Amino acid sequence: MDDIGDAVRIICHKFAQIEVRFGLPCSRRLRLVGLYVSVRTAMRDPQFNEFEKRLHRIDQIHQAGGAFEASGSLGRSYFDSVRPKARRALPLRGVALVLAGALLFKGLMLAEIGQQDYNARVASLADGSIFERIGAWVMHADAATQAIAGVIGPLLH
Repeated sequence: MDDIGDAVRIICHKFAQIEVRFGLPCSRRLRLVGLYVSVRTAMRDPQFNEFEKRLHRIDQIHQAGGAFEASGSLGRSYFDSVRPKARRALPLRGVALVLAGALLFKGLMLAEIGQQDYNARVASLADGSIFERIGAWVMHADAATQAIAGVIGPLLH
């Protein structure tokens, strides 16, 4: 391994001398036996600049985890696009539906048994244990419940 390291140092030194002597601006990585070495190339062809840009773009894709994909194949870009989307920790639509269902249930109960019986049952819940008090708080006749009962009441009777 020591001979290879010496060879790499000599090659780098020779490229550096050529770079200084001719003032060559283009840089590229050269992989020699597992070692990445920065070298300057001597090509000034206009197509070489496009080639360098393409190599740079391919290097960026590879660093991001991409790979070569033939046209028409199901590569990484396809599977990334059909990957399931990240879900919220709390499904807002489900919570909203549960709350709407609870309001409809309260309105239906209020319309069915009447305002006085409903308030009496909620008051009896309020006198019970902690869970019954929580139930009384949830089931109290608020403005939304009374509005729903006002709409559903004529339909029931």
